[in-house]
Amino acid sequence: MARNKKKKKQAYCSSQQEQRTRMNVFYRNMYNILAAYQCEEFVGLMPQSLKRALYNMRTPSFRFTEANCPDINREQYNEIIQMVSYTLKKMTISLNDSDGKTTLSDFYTMGYNLRILQEATQTHPYENGERMHELLTTRLNLLAADEKAMLMLANICHYASAYFSSYTNYVVTVHPEFPSESSKKGMQGLQLIVSTHKVPVHYFKVNGHIRPAFAIGLTAPERQLKWLSMNRALFDHTPFHDQLQTPVYVQSHTFQRLAERLDLMTIKELYFDLRNSILRATVIRYKRYHLIEYRALDCKLGYLVADLIDGKLLVKTFLFLPSDGTPEGEKLEQLCGLTKVDMQYLKIDHLSAFHHTDIKEDARLKKLFCDAGCESLFDFCERQRNKNCRHDQLSSYIIQYIQLDQEEEQPAIAG
Repeated sequence: MARNKKKKKQAYCSSQQEQRTRMNVFYRNMYNILAAYQCEEFVGLMPQSLKRALYNMRTPSFRFTEANCPDINREQYNEIIQMVSYTLKKMTISLNDSDGKTTLSDFYTMGYNLRILQEATQTHPYENGERMHELLTTRLNLLAADEKAMLMLANICHYASAYFSSYTNYVVTVHPEFPSESSKKGMQGLQLIVSTHKVPVHYFKVNGHIRPAFAIGLTAPERQLKWLSMNRALFDHTPFHDQLQTPVYVQSHTFQRLAERLDLMTIKELYFDLRNSILRATVIRYKRYHLIEYRALDCKLGYLVADLIDGKLLVKTFLFLPSDGTPEGEKLEQLCGLTKVDMQYLKIDHLSAFHHTDIKEDARLKKLFCDAGCESLFDFCERQRNKNCRHDQLSSYIIQYIQLDQEEEQPAIAG
């Protein structure tokens, strides 16, 4: 019996030591975060009773919950967790207007604890309470930081959803549930709920053929999945102020053309930018077509061709920016005579031609494309310069083909 008591005592002492160690680590992390904002004095001012109380109800780090994921396997689920976790640990915000940086992971582990302390030091007569409250309110702006963090987190979830979704089969959603108080469980940390949803398919009659098209899903508040729609007034004579929404469906042909023309990008990146382009749509009417600007990294790379059919918006295909059927393509043909057949022959009907060749370095050619309205292609390639850039020689052949030298050397005819 004495031996059992001794073992229990040793186990209790070990547990107490482990608890103290964890508590020390917790407050060391808090100290390091506050030090970035000249606020580290706060930890030293905290009375031991407050330290223990906060530690016992501390917000845990973020965690993932698998809600309903029949469409993905364990390996895919783990990839989602790894990517989102890595991003939360790399992206930073400032807790005030200074240059201080705190990772989103640290913010969602420590930020709500600081909010509790901010309130506690105001409502309870702690020793040094006024000074502690002053430090937290004058050197930190936790409310503004929380708003910025929520926006960044929403973008991370939006990107993860697009990146891991299969546009013809299922949509992955990563939905954040924020900390809330519970009398039974204390503060609950950020929870990221992962689920999948089957993609609705609609069949359209196009040019006498029946074609399947797929809805585009987007994570919405309260764990609901929103299927993208657009204001119908952009495509017909419906009054704009009526805000009548029409559902959007995308033919698989669109993704095939995107992959062919924007060949620097992965299918996951293309899907992500497709969703954003529809979500923040700029629509123009050109000849008999409705064109939706397709943007990536805020650069216009082409257009989605859309049409209203049976009360639904069908995205039929994608046109590369300097292609036939776009304002830029028509302008380019007017400037130098380049047509769809010419661009195919010269192999400049895809994005990599502007990235892997010397077109962007030839002042005459670059000016020609820019004058046609295609400067955004060069802007995009500049932002992608780390992507295995080759340096194929093509500009001199294009100049010779379109006889740009002869045009420049042609003497002026006196009137």
